[in-house]
Amino acid sequence: YNRMLGYEPGELDGLAVDTVVASEDWLRIREHIRRRFSGKEPISRYIFRARRKDGSEFYVSNIATVVTRDGKRLSVGVFEDLSARIQEEYEKRTQEQHREQVMQEAIHAMSIMSSMRDPYTGRHEGRVGNLAAAIGLDLGLDQRQCGGLKICGTVHDIGKISVPAEILAKPSQLSAPEFEIVKEHTSLGYEILRNLQLPWPIAITAYQHHERLDGSGYPLGVMGEEIILESRIMAVADIVEAMASHRPYRPGLGIKAALTEITVRAGTQLDERVVETCVQLFTKKNYVLPA
Repeated sequence: YNRMLGYEPGELDGLAVDTVVASEDWLRIREHIRRRFSGKEPISRYIFRARRKDGSEFYVSNIATVVTRDGKRLSVGVFEDLSARIQEEYEKRTQEQHREQVMQEAIHAMSIMSSMRDPYTGRHEGRVGNLAAAIGLDLGLDQRQCGGLKICGTVHDIGKISVPAEILAKPSQLSAPEFEIVKEHTSLGYEILRNLQLPWPIAITAYQHHERLDGSGYPLGVMGEEIILESRIMAVADIVEAMASHRPYRPGLGIKAALTEITVRAGTQLDERVVETCVQLFTKKNYVLPA
């Protein structure tokens, strides 16, 4: 322990404890010692900040117990300098944060590319992402999960870059063959997104956002619990935004019509709890789709 702190043998004798231990931690350590000698804590395990001879602080772990030698009760323990482990964890976390930032920038670039090709799709995706995140928050998801929903929303239709522009901008209802072409966007979107290393299920969410609980959706017609929660949220947000907003082939139908539609489908095609949360967002919390 002397060497760990940079002292020669004997140099620690007579030094005040707060010279070698952060004063804020000493009170906690003293309580561990008291409990150890009273028998309430046979083995103590704790981490504290130690102070080297040069004044620098570092984290140390200690595992200690009480032994009796020559009739005297002594505290013995093993100290470990955690500096290397903490540095390794810091570097790992920094690398992960950098990788995540790069991936998010790639997603942002995809979103811009989608908007340049089809302004409607780009605007739609942004609004869907915001609504999905708001629904997720009210469902009790944490901020990180909601952030993932927002990001996914901005690229959930990225696969539409494969759909001919004349189909996307067609001012009338699509024919059956044209609709089959549009439906392929979920599979292509999955292929585009699946290799992005992000802490959210973005690829599968985009892949499943047109699936329905009763198996009537696409591309696979999966049912019930096979559809992840993020996809259920995205499905509701997608329908609401699409119905409320203008489309190339019709004017916007408004929020009231959109909420009525998802309410009718709740429990059969759409997750009932997600629908209820979405409806309350608009009717009780005055949520408004971003301009």
